[in-house]
Amino acid sequence: MRARSGAAAMAAAVVVGCLTGWAATGSAAIPATGQASLVKVTRTHTIAGYVAGVSNSATAVMTFTAPRLDCVVGDTGAIFSQFAIGGSESGFGVAGQLEASCGGKTGTSPRYAGLVVVDGTVHDMTGKVHGGDPITVDLVGGPTGYNGSLSDAKTGASASGSGAGVLTSDVQASTDGAGTFPKFRRIDYSVTINGASMGSLSPTEFVEVDSAGHLEIGTSAFSGTVFSNYFKSNT
Repeated sequence: MRARSGAAAMAAAVVVGCLTGWAATGSAAIPATGQASLVKVTRTHTIAGYVAGVSNSATAVMTFTAPRLDCVVGDTGAIFSQFAIGGSESGFGVAGQLEASCGGKTGTSPRYAGLVVVDGTVHDMTGKVHGGDPITVDLVGGPTGYNGSLSDAKTGASASGSGAGVLTSDVQASTDGAGTFPKFRRIDYSVTINGASMGSLSPTEFVEVDSAGHLEIGTSAFSGTVFSNYFKSNT
């Protein structure tokens, strides 16, 4: 999913499954992490994480801590934590996203914005989110409908929505980045699908590399329900 706060009414799009529009790179020297498959992708925007195939319906939960960013004046970096259930390569069902941004221009205080997208409709998060807050994304998808919620357990900030259902095919858990990355190391995600670790479903792993094949955002192996995305330039 790709969305930005503010402009264009937070227009959003979700790309799942084979991630249409992403090009596989050549033989970049990236160490394997022990998962069933590894796909290296490169594009103007960045993405790293996992996609798991599911059949017919899925109840999926992702928890993580809102990033604490060390922003400096003029830093344009933004980090997007994304979780989605998709219907097809060209469509999507339900997704939740939290953006942590340094904002650029002036000021050093991070900005946070969240949204839930259901069947193409964007539901903005209401309330405040701060770095270090516990975040939960709950998604349900299947032939009878989609439901999604994004919530901050500390402040009560939330977004939610529901919509018509289509055949569920994939669950995607990922990190996206834009601009100059803030000084930041990693995000840890705990992900379950139908009560089991996403890692138990032999998911496809994605890492972000630049045009020269150098790692930009890495993806760790699962440890129980948890995996990490890490920013190579800051480790």
